[in-house]
Amino acid sequence: MWPNTDVIDAAAAGSLASDSISLSDLKVCEKTLSPEEMAQILSEEGLQETDASRGDRCGDSQDSFPVSTQTVNADVSIGSRFTEAAQNLQLTFIWRYAANENDALVEVAADTVMITPNIGTYLYTLTAGEAGYDAGIYDVLVYLGTESARPLRQVFVVQ
Repeated sequence: MWPNTDVIDAAAAGSLASDSISLSDLKVCEKTLSPEEMAQILSEEGLQETDASRGDRCGDSQDSFPVSTQTVNADVSIGSRFTEAAQNLQLTFIWRYAANENDALVEVAADTVMITPNIGTYLYTLTAGEAGYDAGIYDVLVYLGTESARPLRQVFVVQ
C-alpha cells in the first residue's frame, strides 16, 4: 500500500524525517568525559565549541566491565543531516541482559526521548544497585522512531 500524498511529496523533496536524520555512532563506557576534558579535545582538534554537541562523551567504547561497576553509559551521536523535518522524532534506548550466550536477551531497562534540534548526542546511564551488575552479556539497542533509520547495537560483557 502506498503512503499518503504528503509522505510522497516529502520524500520527493528530501524532507522526510527518515531521509534527514540517522544515528552515526554508539559507544558504551563507565566514565564519561568531563566538560574540561571535552574542551581540551576540542582545542587539540581545532574544533569550535558548538562542535561539542557532536558528542563522544564516552571517549573510547568499552566491551567489558567488572561486576563492581555502578554505571554504564550509552552515548549515541546523531548524524549531521538533522533538519526541521526531524523534529518530533523519538529516540529509544533498550538495555537487555542474558546470563550466558545460550540464554535469550531480556529487557532490563528502556527509555524514549524526543530529539531536540542542535543536540548532536544523547547519553543514557544505566545504574546498578550497590552490588553492581550481574555477570553476563548485555546489549544496548538505540533506534529512531522512523521507518528507515538503521538502529545501532552495542554488546558488552560484565564479568
